[in-house]
Parts: sequence; C-alpha cells; structure tokens
Amino acid sequence: MDGPAANMGHHDVGRGALFSKADEHILRKLVTIPHFDSFNDLLDRKLNGQTAFCELINKPLDPLAILDTKDDIVVIKGLQHMAKLGVGESATIWGYMACGTGTNGETGVEEELQTELARISLGAGSRFRSGVSMKFGGYFDSNTPTGVVTEFAPANSATPGAGNGDILCRTVQTPGLNHINLQTFFLLTQVVVLAAIP
Repeated sequence: MDGPAANMGHHDVGRGALFSKADEHILRKLVTIPHFDSFNDLLDRKLNGQTAFCELINKPLDPLAILDTKDDIVVIKGLQHMAKLGVGESATIWGYMACGTGTNGETGVEEELQTELARISLGAGSRFRSGVSMKFGGYFDSNTPTGVVTEFAPANSATPGAGNGDILCRTVQTPGLNHINLQTFFLLTQVVVLAAIP
C-alpha cells in the first residue's frame, strides 16, 4: 500500500508488577492519571537495574515481581470495535481489564483470554487518552483469586467470553506474577498507540 495509510500503525505495550498487600492502600494509585506514566518509567528503570525512586511513597519502588515490557499488536476484534466506535455503530468503551493464567502466544485473532482469572471495572482515572494513545491501568486488589498471572487485556464488557464483548489486545508474558489471595496485589498497564510510523 502506498501513500499516508502505509505509514500508519498501531501497537500496544503491556507492563505489570506484583506488590505486598502492606502497600496496597497507597500503591494502587500508581495506575491513575497523575502517576501512570511515571509508574511505567519506574518499572522500566527497575528492569534496567537502575534506582526507581517513587515520589508517591517517598522511597524506591520495590515490587515483588515485574512483568517485562512487552510490545504486541491490537487484535482484529479490537480494530473492528474501534471502527464501530469511529462511525457511531457502538458506544461501548473498553471499561474493563481482564487478567488470566493462559500461556498460549498471541495471534491477533483472539476474542478472549485463554484462561481468565479476574476482571475489574476501570474508572475514568485509569482509562484515558493521551495524545494518540489509549492508556489503561488495572488495579487487582488482594482479594483477587490466587493465580500466576500471565495474560491480560482491556475489554469492553463486564462478562467474560467470546460473544459477550471484545478485547482490545492481549498480552502474554511468562514467567507471570505469582499472586496469592489476601497476601499480594498487582497492577497491570496497557498503552495502545495509534500513530504514524516515521
């Protein structure tokens, strides 16, 4: 394809971190608008072996585990739903974040997670637009069922399962976050970029 359309692209970047329940009341704020970008920067610094001082808690950020930064693609159903939103055929937003324990690689044709563990509602402060990006931040509290979290995706329905709604993208990362009910909590972020490729 020639012309401007050939220079358009879309991709998503997923990140995540597991924390002790003791820090839950403060650190859950890291996936909201004021802290979202700095949280992702801190995770990148930790992954690069650098100091990651967190101003929110006035000390270095010290997660129990981090999911390495993962670049993926938006799934076909996600693209189709974006097209529906653009022409007014749907008003259903991606207002949820789902996580699971599946390890099958991404193919782009997924309609749901492989093995869903939990799904949460995203408030306006944890789903927002920034420039040409859509940003989603999921706070999965310590009451989330025990499981090794290896997959996650923004979703546009409260009900799991193909046919009940669409996921926007699917990120799979192993090893996952070894979450234990009532002992840990975890934060997941997804940044979906709709941008011109230079």
